[in-house]
Amino acid sequence: MLHSRLASGAILLLGLIPAAAQTGLRSFVSSELVRYLQLTPDQAANINQLASAWNSSLQDKTRQVNQINADIRTETAKGGPDASALGGLYVELEALCRDVTAGRANLLQTTRNVLDAGQRARLQALDDALLLMGRVIEAQKAGLVADSIETAPVGLPAGQITVSLTFSAAAPAPLPGCLPTATQAQPGAVPTLRPRVR
Repeated sequence: MLHSRLASGAILLLGLIPAAAQTGLRSFVSSELVRYLQLTPDQAANINQLASAWNSSLQDKTRQVNQINADIRTETAKGGPDASALGGLYVELEALCRDVTAGRANLLQTTRNVLDAGQRARLQALDDALLLMGRVIEAQKAGLVADSIETAPVGLPAGQITVSLTFSAAAPAPLPGCLPTATQAQPGAVPTLRPRVR
């Protein structure tokens, strides 16, 4: 019974994906994620709409940041750059950084609110796995864990195509207007990432 409901839900969702493509809406929710979290078609569509709106907002903020950075380059190329104008541009960058940082936190909260208690528990397992990635990479380097896994490509259903995936640790790409994080470590401590001071 549960499997037939999941299969029906997955079929309905797969029906939504072409519709999303026809309307220009990119699908951010894979059929594998639908199966793992046991999302209903309405939940998947809601999460996809939230992610799509975030992505559009992020693209707009990126354009704004690119324009501000071009203005900064233009101002600094002048024989006598205006410190007040430059300061104002850097204040705009900081405001954009704070806005997208808050927007990202809001997206995480809003999308998680779409889930029921059982789905949030399955999502917690993904959060826990993410926390273990550093140890996985260390175990790979020590030869304790395989270097890659055989799985379906991200976004494709299992069983159709298999690829080898490997994972590596890197600092996350900064959000538009934000500076990259710097790794800071004290002797005997695990390094933590902190935003660089401008």
